[in-house]
Amino acid sequence: MTFLASEWTMHGQVEMRVDTIGIDGDGFPVIIEYKKVGSDNILNQALFYLSALKQRQGDFTELVRSRLGEHMAQAIDWKGARALCIAHEFHPYDLNLLDQTRANVDLVTFEFFANSTFELDIVKSHRIYRKPPPQAPAPRSRLTFGEMLTFASPQVQSLARGLQEALGQIDEGLYFVDCKDGLIFSTLSAELGRVHLSGSMHPKLKVTMHSHPSESQALAFPGLKVGQGGSQVTLRTAEQLDAMVAWITDQVMQSMR
Repeated sequence: MTFLASEWTMHGQVEMRVDTIGIDGDGFPVIIEYKKVGSDNILNQALFYLSALKQRQGDFTELVRSRLGEHMAQAIDWKGARALCIAHEFHPYDLNLLDQTRANVDLVTFEFFANSTFELDIVKSHRIYRKPPPQAPAPRSRLTFGEMLTFASPQVQSLARGLQEALGQIDEGLYFVDCKDGLIFSTLSAELGRVHLSGSMHPKLKVTMHSHPSESQALAFPGLKVGQGGSQVTLRTAEQLDAMVAWITDQVMQSMR
């Protein structure tokens, strides 16, 4: 989950302030309500905020756009919006009420320990919507990058689309081939690299370059893998996407000199 803001205010006829708000790996908005002492009204309050959030989708979309970029704003899935209630304990009537609720809600308890650590325990999880799992490709199938992309999460798909759109604007002399090894990009004089997905149930977006980034560009990629023949990165954020486009742009310009 990516945390977006604390003490976030929803504007309207009545202003409401949410403890914490974020977005999870499936693109679902998440409201987090926390009670350090007791749990009175936490569930009702979270349900009220969740309903209000769905009526003010524009505020949340703009928050995501400002923090994570347009590609993440487009990946929001409102059907899975949920509330996460954290309290020391929950009353039995909270658990019973949750069964009657038409909302996605998690009830989580916490416990602090003397060594400054704490433990979270999911007491109950209620769902009215779950994102259907993608059908995994056959183990021996060899799919193109575009075909593999359909099995990726909304965030990965949005990042991939954002990268493809950005690369398409670099130069008319940059060419693309969608094949089983990935989306290969090159100029007339040199192959520069390829965009591909990790072979797993939850594919990650990777870029393999036949070059190395500059020192400033490398700072954007904590998991950068460097070898004699080039480099490989895993793209996770809009900032990394921008750094990747800058790196590829530099290589395009160099290959055309």
